[in-house]
Amino acid sequence: MKKFNYLFWTFLIVLFSLSVSAQNYALSFYPGTGSGINKNTFTVYGIDVSSNTKLTVEAWCNLESLLPGNMNIVIKENTDCMSSADIAYWMYINSTGYLVFHLGNGTSFTQVTTTNPIPLDEWHHLSGTWDGSTIRVYIDGIEEATGSLSGSLDVVNDAGEMNIGNRWYCYRQPYDGIIDELRIWDVDWTICTGNFLTHP
Repeated sequence: MKKFNYLFWTFLIVLFSLSVSAQNYALSFYPGTGSGINKNTFTVYGIDVSSNTKLTVEAWCNLESLLPGNMNIVIKENTDCMSSADIAYWMYINSTGYLVFHLGNGTSFTQVTTTNPIPLDEWHHLSGTWDGSTIRVYIDGIEEATGSLSGSLDVVNDAGEMNIGNRWYCYRQPYDGIIDELRIWDVDWTICTGNFLTHP
């Protein structure tokens, strides 16, 4: 049976019930301008992935525009300005529109980038999986690229925060668009094998 973090979903249910920064129960992010670049971050505490050797991160995303820096979908890092190897997991869209999935084990890190960019103003299912040795990234159920990482995820502070829609530590990396049905699984769920259902 596939398992996922119930605490994470509790936070999302609370958020949805309050209709905070939500559009049809999806999280809507707007980067703003100038000092407004720091706005629109959804933070969840206590997502424990310490010592995980398998992981799946998935979300439905509707990207509205490309920004100069990386556009953060979700990131789990330990504290301020961590080195790349100390970021447990990170999924973002880069400034040219490609999905990047990054995993770190405390010593090294691997980032895998899709071979195709994410089209704007459309819903697309984006995901990254890891089985303890191979990282895979998908767009709409189609495997785009793979990379290698062994060991276990590095999480010095497993109760530390996870940020959605912006990177909050060290510097900001806002996302411009909508994120829906973000899920973090503690298994390698190779969910994407061919055609994928359309966004509900």
